[in-house]
Amino acid sequence: MPKTSFRPTFLLIAITLSVFVYLCIHYDVTQDDAFISFRYAANFLNGDGLVYNSGEQVEGYTNFLWIMLLVIFKQIFSIDFILTAKILGILFGAAIFLLAYLLIYRHSEKGHNLLFAAAGIMLISHLPLPYWSTSGLETSAFACIAFAALIAELRAPAYTPLPLFIATLLRPEGALLCMIIIINRMLRHQRLPMPRAASGSNILRADWNTRGISFPLLVFMG
Repeated sequence: MPKTSFRPTFLLIAITLSVFVYLCIHYDVTQDDAFISFRYAANFLNGDGLVYNSGEQVEGYTNFLWIMLLVIFKQIFSIDFILTAKILGILFGAAIFLLAYLLIYRHSEKGHNLLFAAAGIMLISHLPLPYWSTSGLETSAFACIAFAALIAELRAPAYTPLPLFIATLLRPEGALLCMIIIINRMLRHQRLPMPRAASGSNILRADWNTRGISFPLLVFMG
């Protein structure tokens, strides 16, 4: 494992997370669409099932796990739906920073603190991250779990299905990410037709390895 100075590392992490939380508090927005999930959760707790209007069996949500989290926190801890959604959103948003730092720590030979600072600045400057983390929606949760799935695929592929399953329960796009990872595995093991030129396949794999890690953040939060 690469050596690093933990004191400045923890300081950098603390600073970037503090700035992130400040930005979340600064935006403090609740998207209109979040109230759809809140209503489904409220009707479920009232015994009407996962419906928007009592007696109408219409599935108008795509974030089943997020609604269930709202239900659990309301039922067990009596926490308001809006507060629960904002707390979870900020926590998942902060977890994206930690996953990025973990990825850098595991794959960098030296210069961790410089890379940590660069990653922190990049994430903080991506203002949709704090904005959507406080929106009341599952956006930051999905981005975090999708990011975790990509890191698992890079570090320990045997564990990739778990975050992919969770991501799919959060948003249907999780199934799309699953398909991308399956296709990538097949390409790596040459189970799909590959370009004749070896350089072409190398470029394809390099593109996945470098740009794939930022996929959930840039696409699903931008």
